[in-house]
Amino acid sequence: HSFNLFSSEAYAPAKNLMFKDSTVRLLRVPPNTDSFLYLGANYMSIVHSLKKEQASDDASPAIRWCAVGHAETAKCDTWSISSVSGDTTSIECQSAPTVEDCLKKIMRK
Repeated sequence: HSFNLFSSEAYAPAKNLMFKDSTVRLLRVPPNTDSFLYLGANYMSIVHSLKKEQASDDASPAIRWCAVGHAETAKCDTWSISSVSGDTTSIECQSAPTVEDCLKKIMRK
């Protein structure tokens, strides 16, 4: 049984965990669209100001994903386990009570 990143069915009654359940796939942005154009100047300025505070010398190459609530944390943990290759994982799960707390947790060490 494989892990379905876009479905929350296994975590019912919770819905739309990590992504909307209606999500089918991720799409690449058009070739001439960079993150600045796609996300907007305001969002990017916030991200850049947060990154300036980080020292990423010893940062893990894994993606840090923050989950809100028990069901989303359980889904993230399953995703993390299914992402293990050898002795490393490509997904690291963290949790926080709110989306805002998650943003703070991910952007700070």
